[in-house]
Amino acid sequence: MPKPTPTFVVRIEPAGWEFSAPGDRPIMQAAREAGYLMPASCRNGTCRTCMCKLVSGSVRYTIEWPGISTDESDDGWILPCVSAAESPLVIHVPHARLKSEVDAMLAQSITRQKRF
Repeated sequence: MPKPTPTFVVRIEPAGWEFSAPGDRPIMQAAREAGYLMPASCRNGTCRTCMCKLVSGSVRYTIEWPGISTDESDDGWILPCVSAAESPLVIHVPHARLKSEVDAMLAQSITRQKRF
């Protein structure tokens, strides 16, 4: 019988939002599934758009060579697009947004464009 995947609570600061992240899924993917959007571009660990500060907890990378230096990692920076939680986490992502708010803004924008 397969061992169940552990799930950890992740808190996004400064907003204080919390979601559950399975230990076998990238943090960014789990956040998106829970309705939170983080800055992103490549989603494969090379562009560094998603780089954020790990305030507490521990992660493991899902790829062998993430685009982050040893010094940056030692200073607490992570790439949530290619890292998975190994414990409860607190991450500092000041530009994170609620997916529902972004969807509403896009819908308003489309409605305005149709009027012109």
